[in-house]
Amino acid sequence: MKEFTRKYESRIHGVLSCFDRMLFRGYLPIMSGWAMAAFLYRLKINFGSLKPFLLENSERVKDHAEAMAKKHGRPFRYLKTNIDKEQAARELAQCDRIEHGLVCIFSILEPCRGFSFLFKKPLPDQRPFVRPARRKCLHLYFYFMDRQFGLIHVRIQTWFPMPIQIYLNGHEWLARKLKANGVRYTKLDNAFLWIQDMARAQRFADRFANLKWPKILNKYAKLVTPQLQDVLKDSQHYWVTAQSELSTDVLFKSRQHLSELYPKLLSHGTLCFGAKEVMNFLGRKLRGNFEGEIVSDLSSWACRMEGSRIKHRVKENWLKMYDKAGLILRVENRHQ
Repeated sequence: MKEFTRKYESRIHGVLSCFDRMLFRGYLPIMSGWAMAAFLYRLKINFGSLKPFLLENSERVKDHAEAMAKKHGRPFRYLKTNIDKEQAARELAQCDRIEHGLVCIFSILEPCRGFSFLFKKPLPDQRPFVRPARRKCLHLYFYFMDRQFGLIHVRIQTWFPMPIQIYLNGHEWLARKLKANGVRYTKLDNAFLWIQDMARAQRFADRFANLKWPKILNKYAKLVTPQLQDVLKDSQHYWVTAQSELSTDVLFKSRQHLSELYPKLLSHGTLCFGAKEVMNFLGRKLRGNFEGEIVSDLSSWACRMEGSRIKHRVKENWLKMYDKAGLILRVENRHQ
């Protein structure tokens, strides 16, 4: 990258590396069958009270969400089929000029990881045998406009073990950081077209990974999970990064400067990068016993502002390069 920017420095405004789309998942310490069984035993849940307990707690999460929507005067909408929930929430926030707080809540039936409960003999005081099971249940999507991160969503599974998913965007966080510190910029969607002080922006972006993530995520977990106030009050979520995207944007001074270079870069990325190079890009080594697929493909989008992109993929991890708005060369790396 340094060699590339030195060679074309007269055409380049600057380079910014920043986290983009981030997906965190939080798990309570009742994810396994034995842990869930121990949890039910502590609460003295037996055969006769098991079903009412499970149904009551599932309904409690939904009732809590409906009450929250009513309190803040925001929509609660059940979706019979999936939609672009983020776009719908963004349009609502813009229409209603929401700068902070709850935007809306969507509910939808989706596949989930739950439990099946077995009893060898249905005696009133018998402890259940608990094992993981796949099924469908109601999921709730809370959309908030956060002061630090912009539009985020918090998804909770209403059925035990109630895992949580939180989505946010690093570029939105950086935009708010720049504004708060008086650094001017021009932004389109999740990309900066121009930044007054590129070096300062990069210093801010470098702080993103070191934010107090457990504290930030736990705040929202408590907001959407009423059980954390009583039956789960001694429990705490374990957070993992389910998806992280890191983008490096080369900001060009004009569309012509990028359009002259971009076809050559696409050609080089298509013809010169083999399996070994792709694995190296993703921090891995190509070994003889590797059984996955390494895929490289070149696609064009006639209906979008961006022209073409090249993508190198290994399982669910990938590296891709594309142009945004004719001014940005973006190299994006995603890990799951």
